[in-house]
Amino acid sequence: MDSFFNAVYIRLVENDVTREKKKRIEAGQPLQDAELLEVHTPALRFFARFARRVRSFVSHSLAKKEGVAFRHAKKNWRDRGALYAIIGLVFVLVASVFFTMRMHVVLRAEINGKTVAVVENKSVMDSVVNELEHNAGIILGESFHFPYEIRYTFARRLSGETTDVSRISQTLYAMISDSICTAAGLYIDDVLVGVAADETTIQTQLNRLIEEKVGTVDTGILNETRIITQAYPTDSLLGEEAFYALLEEMTVPLEERALSESDDPAQISSHFPALPTNQEKLLVADVQMAGESGASPSSNRPQPTDAIRLYLYQSYLTTYEEETPYTTQYRVSDDHYTTMADVTTYGQKGKSRFEARLFEVDGVIMKREIVREQVLVAPVDEVVSFGNKILPEDLGIDSINDPMGQLILPRVGAIFSGFGEREDGMHRGIDVLGKVGENIYASASGVVVVAIGQDGHASADPQSLYEGYGYCVVIRHPDGYSTLYAHCSRILVSLGEEVKQGQKIAEVGMTGVTEGPHVHFELMQGRERIDPQPYLYQGTKTLTNS
Repeated sequence: MDSFFNAVYIRLVENDVTREKKKRIEAGQPLQDAELLEVHTPALRFFARFARRVRSFVSHSLAKKEGVAFRHAKKNWRDRGALYAIIGLVFVLVASVFFTMRMHVVLRAEINGKTVAVVENKSVMDSVVNELEHNAGIILGESFHFPYEIRYTFARRLSGETTDVSRISQTLYAMISDSICTAAGLYIDDVLVGVAADETTIQTQLNRLIEEKVGTVDTGILNETRIITQAYPTDSLLGEEAFYALLEEMTVPLEERALSESDDPAQISSHFPALPTNQEKLLVADVQMAGESGASPSSNRPQPTDAIRLYLYQSYLTTYEEETPYTTQYRVSDDHYTTMADVTTYGQKGKSRFEARLFEVDGVIMKREIVREQVLVAPVDEVVSFGNKILPEDLGIDSINDPMGQLILPRVGAIFSGFGEREDGMHRGIDVLGKVGENIYASASGVVVVAIGQDGHASADPQSLYEGYGYCVVIRHPDGYSTLYAHCSRILVSLGEEVKQGQKIAEVGMTGVTEGPHVHFELMQGRERIDPQPYLYQGTKTLTNS
């Protein structure tokens, strides 16, 4: 009897001690030897006291009966049997109470009489259902309500363990497989165009389409294609032949597409495969939901393909020569004013031999990938210098008889035609090369006396004096000298306006009688034209093509 009670008691104590040691170690407070006797639960303490009382009672009873004659032995054994039965019954009751006190109360969630989860409270199931309805609504592109009623009953469990949330989600998703399934979707240029049972089905139909339309050597699809396995509406699933027909239709140019009489929805639906059972389906809770895959549609339903063209290409290598552009480098020069720029080195294009792969769709080159480049003539970079010199407020012209280089060029550029006789007659100024829209600056300070432009003409002199000049400006300077700027595209000053040397007054053009964009620049004393080059400021660099 003592051995039995000791064994049970020690076993129960060992369990309690082990659990307490584990808790204290996790908390960083190891259990000391002196604390071992304090870890017993109230139920164990009660059981220990009760066991001691019973053991004492039995011992005393047996001691009293030791001196009784053998004829009473049989009766003693019957008494002992009854006593042991009572003790065993009491032990069972105490143990039942003990284990009942240690059990946890949980909720058993049932659908159609079948347990689907064990949870601590109803809110756990509500959160899973709400998340399922939200995700399903995104996948289907419409609101979705979980179609089953969930009932709850109380239950007791010794361990207190409940069903993992992810497992509950998997179970519930499997129950709505008639609406949502795990499948593979084909995205063309980030647009979902079709859904099939798996990735292999889609890849097989793509390969079949390429082989039948353009062959198998150096062929493929020019569009960006991706196959994504995730959750899709079950009713969007296509069979192999229906999927191939969809791909084939997208290869037709958009302007040639039209619905034929054979496109009967009933016939198309016959290509849909039989829906797999819940057991055959992958759990959609294990795959990505809409939006997590990087796909652009707001739902996982295939989008209309009316505006999508699938380009099947044939590719081949070719060799050709082509000019290569030059680059422009910009530098700062102390030889020019801040308002001016000087092309010190003219750019020259180079030439290279290319080996490239061309991608052809319906006889049209749609894409080119350079495989190899061989430089035949290296390009020469163009170098443009910007002025760093501060422009004087007014250089002016003191005397024409004593040239001091007081004028600046209206723009820095090549002087390709000077002052003097030409084949077509007397050229009364100099022509400075430029491009349409480039700046023209005042050669010296003065007052605008002629401004003929896009807004009409305003002049203190007869207009007939400037026929053939197009849009032009005349500035009068001290001592009766004037400068003229012709063939402009825009006039930026007005009649009577005072301008400073280096101020922007117009833009280069090719109005009037001219064969190309440039600025025609004249220096005048009264009505007499004078060669302006001897009077140009020495710091202004004249460009040449060398």
